[in-house]
Amino acid sequence: MGLASASGRGVAKDDVKAYAWYRQAAEQGLAPAQFSLGTMYHQAKGVPQSFTQAIQWYRKAAAQGDANAQYQLGVMFRNGEGVTRDDAESAKWYGRAAEQGHAGAQFSLGLCLRDGQGVSQDLVKAHVWLALAATRASDESQRATYAAARDALEARMTSEQLSAARQRQRWWVESFDRRTK
Repeated sequence: MGLASASGRGVAKDDVKAYAWYRQAAEQGLAPAQFSLGTMYHQAKGVPQSFTQAIQWYRKAAAQGDANAQYQLGVMFRNGEGVTRDDAESAKWYGRAAEQGHAGAQFSLGLCLRDGQGVSQDLVKAHVWLALAATRASDESQRATYAAARDALEARMTSEQLSAARQRQRWWVESFDRRTK
């Protein structure tokens, strides 16, 4: 009912009702509801904006392995929303979501590795994550953005680095496919 109320599917769109449904489910430990509640607080939908509450609910969902919540924690640590800005903590959360196949997290982790923000600079690993993000993007605009970053990075890499990155990317895809089947 929370999703139906939030989106207006089959019922009138009502963020306040969505909040009540999500809250009930989140308090029962359901990670998707915890993530949705975090998003409502983060974006001030049906509730006053509270980065502190958003962080709290995202952490609960992230602890259960919710990749969207892990990614949002990365964003909040990167931007210093409700927490002290911390690039290392941001990269950690991006990494957790990236390993689960979250394209936005893969892109963000790739940028961290490319620029050495919160992690040691590593162009090979950066390329792996940027290339994976480009193949997993959810729409053409996102795919173009991710591919442009990957292509720009390739211009800075040696042929040995590029070969190593492509091998690691193939290994990651094979490993991910085995884990998710």
